[in-house]
Amino acid sequence: MGQQAFYRQIAQASQKYTDEIEPVYSAINKPVLIIWGEEDTWVPIEKGQKLHKKMKTSSFISIPRAGHLVQEDQPSILLSYILKFLVK
Repeated sequence: MGQQAFYRQIAQASQKYTDEIEPVYSAINKPVLIIWGEEDTWVPIEKGQKLHKKMKTSSFISIPRAGHLVQEDQPSILLSYILKFLVK
C-alpha cells in the first residue's frame, strides 16, 4: 500500500501546483531550510537554488552523493543538518 500510494502521488504531481503559490515565497518571514540532493535527476538542483533565491529567509544545503530521496541516500547527513537547523 505505501509504495503504491507513493507512485500514485508522483503520477499526480504537477508544476501548476507550485507555480500558483510561487508569488508568496518572498513573503515568507520564518527561517526555511532547503536541502537538496546534488544528484537529483527528478528535480534538478537548479530548481532548489531558484527556490532559495525567492525566499529571503532560506538557507540552502546541497548533499553530495544523494538523489531525490536524500533521506534514503544520506540519512545521517540529512539528519545532522535538520538538527542543527532546529536548535538555532
